[in-house]
Amino acid sequence: MRDLLVQYLVSKKGFSYYPSDKYLIKKILTSAQTRKPDVLDVGCGNGHYSFLFEKYGATVTGFDINDSLIENALQIKEKNNSAVTFMVADARFPDVHFGNNQYDLVFMSGLSLFGTSFDSALMKKYVSLLSPRGKLVFTHNSNLDGTIRSSQWKNYTFEEIISKFEELPCDIESIYFYDRHIAQKLFHSLVFTRPLKFFHIFLTRITKIPFNIVLTVVRRE
Repeated sequence: MRDLLVQYLVSKKGFSYYPSDKYLIKKILTSAQTRKPDVLDVGCGNGHYSFLFEKYGATVTGFDINDSLIENALQIKEKNNSAVTFMVADARFPDVHFGNNQYDLVFMSGLSLFGTSFDSALMKKYVSLLSPRGKLVFTHNSNLDGTIRSSQWKNYTFEEIISKFEELPCDIESIYFYDRHIAQKLFHSLVFTRPLKFFHIFLTRITKIPFNIVLTVVRRE
């Protein structure tokens, strides 16, 4: 029942903007090495996060394998006079599509390729797209118990996430949790602090309600 309720809420609200999305993107951009970073939005869908990155100062390339979503993103781009670059591409082959490019930030939000299993070889390719000291931000929705939901989405444990990234040529810079409801409405941007991280871990393990893990890694020189 819990899985069905979560799935219903996500599908009902879809990609509407929450204040938490804006705080998340602002938080990510404050950690960038440049004032106008080059961002690669992996699996961008209809450009939900791509447009926010642009709004707060980034140069953005967004891609998705779903051509109808990219078409929708292009329509929104034209309507809003945006400069985001959108393209149809397969996230399984970043070296083919972007191998000659380097990005200050690579952003992955709920990428389905990592929904049930973590492909270390593929993630290594994304780390290789980072500029020196560039950062990759990986977000994943989980209740931390290691099970696979009825929607075929794995609740990675906290330890699993850490161990997978420790195997890659990068260093973990930070790990936070955020949600679009309880803590975000009460604490706003303070959600991205150590005390609130432990609050989310405690709440998740007690209630089994999934929250969004935000993990930032830095390319190792």
